[in-house]
Amino acid sequence: MESIKEIIKNKNIELYKSHKYTLSVTGCTGYIKKEFEKEKVAAKKSQKEFNNPESEYYQMTPEQIISKWEEKGRVSCKYGTLLDEYIELKLNNKLADIELWKLDNNYEWDDRLQSNCIAFDNFLTNIYAKTDYEYVTREEKMYVISKDEYNVLNGRFDCLFYSKSLNKYVIIDWKSTAVIETQNNFNEKLLGPLFNYDACNANEYTIQLQMYKKALVETYGITNANNIDIFICQLHDKNYKLYKQNIEYDSDLLDKVINFACKKHAIKKN
Repeated sequence: MESIKEIIKNKNIELYKSHKYTLSVTGCTGYIKKEFEKEKVAAKKSQKEFNNPESEYYQMTPEQIISKWEEKGRVSCKYGTLLDEYIELKLNNKLADIELWKLDNNYEWDDRLQSNCIAFDNFLTNIYAKTDYEYVTREEKMYVISKDEYNVLNGRFDCLFYSKSLNKYVIIDWKSTAVIETQNNFNEKLLGPLFNYDACNANEYTIQLQMYKKALVETYGITNANNIDIFICQLHDKNYKLYKQNIEYDSDLLDKVINFACKKHAIKKN
């Protein structure tokens, strides 16, 4: 019997011939929210907070504010990559390699790195101690195909677990961001087919995870939609928090989102 990794790999070989270039799942979710106009926002913040000594933007020009944001993004990307490396080693029980990795990456003296890794350790300890979910695979490239088979996305999910007793899979998306918003306090909504839903990162992450669920069900035929749960797992301050989906899974709605994003991408490219 083929493993899930083999099913995905073999199907991808077939799909790659006709879908070499596709929009990413991340690119798709980028199109469902308003574009961040950094120059405009930075100018407003500089004007409003330039003379406020309690503000993080005190006496900063718009250019300095943008530079600060970009540096923050680079640092976040660095720690995201390090966390991903640690998770890979931990899930595959490479204990000796973990010790070397810690030495190489200044783990003992890096509080932020320690906090992220300890949070993941707590998650893994609890899921193994309290459930029979087992690690299946992670970072598998997947194709998400609309029902008309015209528009296609590609991406990689963070991790897949399986419970034999429940006959259920769980797709986990780890986030190390400090804040996960489950609503929009200014009543701003997402775009296109998602116009009824709040513009917040929890909803963006939910759509991203649902795309991978759709792929496992419809592209790869792993199981049915009722047998896959999805969770956003926030790793922060040495602990973790699980967020359930804010938006009910709806394959037809996801088709509309895929087609919307692909059309928008094509217009912007031209």
